[in-house]
Amino acid sequence: MTLALPAGNLLRRLALLLSLALAGSSLGQVVITPFTDVNAFTSALNGAPVTVEDFTSTSHFPLTDAKLDSTTNLPGIGLFAGMIQPGVTYSTAMGTGVFFNIDAGASFTGGFLDTVTGNGPLTATFNGTVSAFGFDTATTMGSTFALTIYFSDATPYTGTFAITSTTPTFYGFQSTRSNITSLVLLGTDLTFSFAIDNFRFTNSNVFAVPEPGTAPLLGLGLAGCLLLRRRRSRT
Repeated sequence: MTLALPAGNLLRRLALLLSLALAGSSLGQVVITPFTDVNAFTSALNGAPVTVEDFTSTSHFPLTDAKLDSTTNLPGIGLFAGMIQPGVTYSTAMGTGVFFNIDAGASFTGGFLDTVTGNGPLTATFNGTVSAFGFDTATTMGSTFALTIYFSDATPYTGTFAITSTTPTFYGFQSTRSNITSLVLLGTDLTFSFAIDNFRFTNSNVFAVPEPGTAPLLGLGLAGCLLLRRRRSRT
């Protein structure tokens, strides 16, 4: 004899199984893929829209409130609201003098974001979650840089990367999901704790392709729901 579960119970069980599967996938350890070639980085994004912040074409300093975003309006240094693209807030510890700046020159083209007082790390906080970001840097900020990436659904990623060129070189990082919320960047130079240009990031909430383990589970859940609808319609 076959004992049939009530339709409501079956639907609830399917929903529970699907939610547990998705939770297990989303809370797992995220994988970060580093890039040193901007074309390979762009290709890996599969057409996801990318914003490139070039920090204007000239210098503007100091950024006296230790923060830079699209609302920053400092007419005294020629920086007005809207000159920085929306999507990211760049910040550092409050300091004195030229502790946070858009400079021009060195080996960079146009403006680049830096500190020239050894003030400490740069924090970039995204307005939403993104799947990838990258930037250009050079030995201006030392021979290596430490990077910590924070996620909405996983433990932070940390890494140290060598800087080998005196001219700006690209460094990119892609997550397996659109879950990056912020990053902290610190170079080893005693003066330029950070110096970056052409900061790239995927538009907020542009999600990566579902992980291989997730897609079959989604399909199973949808199939179960469709089967249940057919049974109920026959009844």
